[in-house]
Amino acid sequence: MRKSSWLRITFVLFALFIISPSSIKADVGNSGGFGGGDSGGSSGSSGGSSSSSWSGGSSSYYSGGSSSGSGPSGLLLVGLISYGVIIFLKSDRENKNDYSPSRFNYEHIDEVSTVDLIQKNDPLFSASKFKSFVGTTFVGVQDAWSNLDTQAMRPLTTDSLFKMYETQINDYIRSGKRNVLSQQEVRNITLSNYRIDGDQEVITVRVNASLTDYVINNKTKSLLSGKKYFVFQRAYSVEFVRDRGTTSDNTNKIDSNCPNCGAPITATTQLECEYCNSLLGNSNNGWRMNKYGAWVWKL
Repeated sequence: MRKSSWLRITFVLFALFIISPSSIKADVGNSGGFGGGDSGGSSGSSGGSSSSSWSGGSSSYYSGGSSSGSGPSGLLLVGLISYGVIIFLKSDRENKNDYSPSRFNYEHIDEVSTVDLIQKNDPLFSASKFKSFVGTTFVGVQDAWSNLDTQAMRPLTTDSLFKMYETQINDYIRSGKRNVLSQQEVRNITLSNYRIDGDQEVITVRVNASLTDYVINNKTKSLLSGKKYFVFQRAYSVEFVRDRGTTSDNTNKIDSNCPNCGAPITATTQLECEYCNSLLGNSNNGWRMNKYGAWVWKL
């Protein structure tokens, strides 16, 4: 490689080092491990609270709050980096061994076949409704994690996942810290895989989303790690499970008795049985989040 190419590479790496966010193993469940799927984005909003809602049946989750710039120095650095990247890519465009992370976005997932498999067992299964549920649950779990709210987390996750998150949230509370996830936007949801695992049905989805991710002192609100306004672009692997044999036409009914011990359900808003503490059925066709982590990209 020519000397000029090395200079360009050095320039780009130096600039990226200056503005890249601090490395933190955060996100829900301290999952981390996003690697190439965790790329940088633009600076986010510098103020104001964020109100969120699911946008109909589309595959995009919109987060409120206005967007402001990152200041003259930040813009200058971004401009310098862009210039260096353009020059570098232009000089090496003939390189056929380029395996940049952006190429992974074209990984093929046969969603049609996945939906066909689900509908063999559940003819009334709706992919669009399921994606809407996934988007709402995904952001709901992130919000509950960020707000240290185990009660909000409870109805969205399986018992095993909830117990793990409850322990981790309590650790944050004891240490006086909070992992803030905000400005979430779910950009795309793809049904990747469906399988039967014993007495459970399992759907794995890929969620492409953007968000800010940093840790603060929960009392002083001072920043401990990460950058408040750096927006990450991430790809997630999220798994949902339900009891085998559950179908989409019989799960919106409200049970009058606990399916585990038979005790009466005294209120439609109950999340768990007052007698055996079993999690009661929900109106999401039985689905609950069972795993949450980084998507493993395949070449």
